[in-house]
Amino acid sequence: MKARSLVFLWLNALTLLSCAKTSTPEISSIDVPSNDFHTQRQYQYCTDSDWRNIASYAAGAEELSLPRSLSLPLTPTEDAPKYYVQIAKGKADFAGAYIRETTQKSYEFYNAELGETYYYRSSTSMSDLSNARVHSYKVASMAPRNLYVDGMTNFRDIGGWSSSLAKGGTIRQGLFFRSANPDAVSEKGLETIRELGIGVDIDMRDVNQIPETSALSHSDYPVKLINASIPSGTEARRYEEFNDVYKLIFETIAKADKDPIVLHCAQGADRTGIVCFFLLALCGASVEECGRDYCWTNFSTQGIRDPKREFDVWVKKTKENYAEYPTFADQMKAHLLSKGIEEETLEHIREIFIPGYEG
Repeated sequence: MKARSLVFLWLNALTLLSCAKTSTPEISSIDVPSNDFHTQRQYQYCTDSDWRNIASYAAGAEELSLPRSLSLPLTPTEDAPKYYVQIAKGKADFAGAYIRETTQKSYEFYNAELGETYYYRSSTSMSDLSNARVHSYKVASMAPRNLYVDGMTNFRDIGGWSSSLAKGGTIRQGLFFRSANPDAVSEKGLETIRELGIGVDIDMRDVNQIPETSALSHSDYPVKLINASIPSGTEARRYEEFNDVYKLIFETIAKADKDPIVLHCAQGADRTGIVCFFLLALCGASVEECGRDYCWTNFSTQGIRDPKREFDVWVKKTKENYAEYPTFADQMKAHLLSKGIEEETLEHIREIFIPGYEG
């Protein structure tokens, strides 16, 4: 009986230790700029000079990946049961604007683009919108652009990170998104997919997990499904092998300006992570920014991702295998060429993802 009790206490201690290791870390208070949609915890990680310090902010056990909303104060001073808000991205003449409704005297705005200026006006009636006072709102530019897609986790844009391949370069937003699997996406989430213009779903899960049609597809908004399966449990082989899969993926990415893409595996971490590492590095993102993007998965419920486990290996192999090339971006380009991806494809990706890129 005594031995059984000791075993119970030992197991209980292990359980408590395990919980302690995966609990959400505490953070100090910090002021987040009002035009920045990152939560306090996310913002503190983004501004931490050591990108490897992710464990101080997230442990991969709690849903912390979603952005906070940006609050647009509305003009009407009179009380009304409903307010109408017209919003346009970068267009003071409201070309391409959309209209939203709210019962509050502010509009909670999600999924803005980093560094973008939005113009908006509001009224208590649709007919008065065109005469309403116009406001401008400039969003903070600090990456990553994490998004709120209802029913999904670990969803973000790879755009917004810097690029060394153009003067003051930034990778274009709205072309390529990464996420965990979309199986639980809600109707509200599907509407967001439509608003983002996503037309292609690249699914990297095991073959038996890939459906016949994308979970993001709707009867009146079809999303094309690309089967790019890489088996689970193949982490040690993914950098060197699966060339045909990567070739398919990058040939699809080269058309992202026509059909924006979301790429995912089961958790949006490892298989998704290596493709995003390849793409970000090709487009001139620094090792640090590639690393922050990789570590961001820890803000979701998809488990801890330690860069020492995979990310550092990818970086080391890229730098050692292609040391004759002067930049990390061209070292990655050489690696992707070795996989049979055409140079024309890689150059076209750079052209559409990097404004100002001249080759």
